[in-house]
Amino acid sequence: LCVMKILVTGATGKVGCRCVPRLLASGFDVRILVRDAGKAENLVRLGAEIVMGDLLSPSTLVPAVAGVDAVIHLAALFRNFTDTEAIIKTNQVGTAMLADAATLAGVKRFIFVSTSNVYNSGYKHPACENDRVNMADPRAYSSSKIAAEQQLLKMDLNLSILRLGFVYGD
Repeated sequence: LCVMKILVTGATGKVGCRCVPRLLASGFDVRILVRDAGKAENLVRLGAEIVMGDLLSPSTLVPAVAGVDAVIHLAALFRNFTDTEAIIKTNQVGTAMLADAATLAGVKRFIFVSTSNVYNSGYKHPACENDRVNMADPRAYSSSKIAAEQQLLKMDLNLSILRLGFVYGD
């Protein structure tokens, strides 16, 4: 029996801290990329393998993606963070670096968690994946997610993009 090995970024964040325990409970072998091991203690106790690193440090991404079958990329700087440059670097540049490392390592699946904030308003229906995104959005969070999506779509990845709506708990 071969167990799928999954790298999760953003494992200590709002979505990741709920996703990782569910993956482990489902029998997946989970590795997490974290900057602060202390924040991941509970996930390690549950069985997650920890790799210290940062999306903006390519040398730490190589061991993170080595031997994994899939990447679930949840890490992001959120819209309430005030440093626009850091938001763009993390959400756009960091995503591209992670995807490059995953491609070089032969990762079979890349799941990018984006946001429903990429959509315009006024569709007169719930937004769906074929609706246009707001390319002129001045908010760094939304525009960085759009840019990351566009970069990923140009890469040789088995890619899924999930545009989550409002996240407020389990």
